[in-house]
Amino acid sequence: MAAFLTGLYCGPVSPGYAVPALAAAGAVAVAVSGRTGAARGLLACALFLLGSERATCGAGGSAGALPEGRDAILRGRVGVVTEHGLFLETASGRIWVRGERAAGSCMEGDSMLVMGYADSGSISGMAFEIRPSADPLTQARRRLASLWADRCGPGQGASLVSALLVGERSGMPDRMRRVFRDSGTSHILSVSGFHVGMVAAAVFFALRKVAGGRRWAGFAAVLLVAGYVLLTGARPPAVRSGFMSAAVIIGAGAGVRLKPLVVWSLAAILVLGISDSVARDAGAQMSFAAVLALVLLSVRFGGRLGGLLTSLYSGVCVTLSLVPLIASTYGVFQLSSPYATLMSVPFMVCMMVVGALALLPAGSLPGSLAGPVAAAWLGALDAITLEPVGFGGAAEAVAWFCCLAALLYVSRRRGFLRRFR
Repeated sequence: MAAFLTGLYCGPVSPGYAVPALAAAGAVAVAVSGRTGAARGLLACALFLLGSERATCGAGGSAGALPEGRDAILRGRVGVVTEHGLFLETASGRIWVRGERAAGSCMEGDSMLVMGYADSGSISGMAFEIRPSADPLTQARRRLASLWADRCGPGQGASLVSALLVGERSGMPDRMRRVFRDSGTSHILSVSGFHVGMVAAAVFFALRKVAGGRRWAGFAAVLLVAGYVLLTGARPPAVRSGFMSAAVIIGAGAGVRLKPLVVWSLAAILVLGISDSVARDAGAQMSFAAVLALVLLSVRFGGRLGGLLTSLYSGVCVTLSLVPLIASTYGVFQLSSPYATLMSVPFMVCMMVVGALALLPAGSLPGSLAGPVAAAWLGALDAITLEPVGFGGAAEAVAWFCCLAALLYVSRRRGFLRRFR
């Protein structure tokens, strides 16, 4: 994994995919002969060359920059949508389109032709034409969001259900975005590990019960999880968690216990192999870094409060590990994130269950609970949110490194915790 990322960031080195493929084949041949050390070296070389080739492919994809200080016409695919604008994925890269009217007229995945005044890397959407996406999965997300709006009632309940279950956040009010951002829980709104894990676990255990523990239940669960990941838009966090969930399900069916770090590395290589731009995407970086922090730093506590302490400690590990990434992206980080995330789990599960039940024929009754639950969740987050803290300079960096080293020491010396029981 480190070799792949090194090649990706170092840039073009390889003349093509043939060289890394030959190196990988050589690694397999050497491993068969019993020389594992040499095989690992060849595999690292192959991954380094593959990463450099992905960098070569990505380098040629950028076109000219957005013209500044004059009218411009852009065509592209609608990305993230907020109340005040949207991101348009064009040949020149991701462009911010200002305007509430444009944002309220489209959904993620639509095609847009926009004309406006370009300034400071963005464009004001004076006139635009929208073509709804013909992609069946995008259409399915649109229909589900419309159904939840009908069953749960318009407002924050339906928009929160849509965001949690299928990653559709275009109709989310600004107040809701602000509350999640200020409390350090914005990651909950991105379909990733917890969301896919819940769906995978529910599907897997339900199919095993129906199938009487037969192995085909695991493969059916993998196919359904893959379909769910595609339905949510196949964003990098969802692809990562879907691959890891599938690996765990297949391993359980085959009676093999997979090492979490190996599964994480394979998921990272898969996602980066599909699109090298993921390495420069802040959301994807945070998703992979959070899981890596859990793999390397988390500790399981015993006793009556073991589950609560483990969850809280895991939240501290993730928050502390992500401090540089969060601070570089948002300028500050939120100390309330660990316990705010822990407190949000019951609300999140409740909203996902309510959303699933709302899809049933008589779903208006459970759907009516979405609004009150969402209001209680937002109120609780508002009540426990702390002031954000800045991060920058040598002193903060040294303090962060020392705290991270302490967490790593505790995870490696688990007997150390017995002194405090």
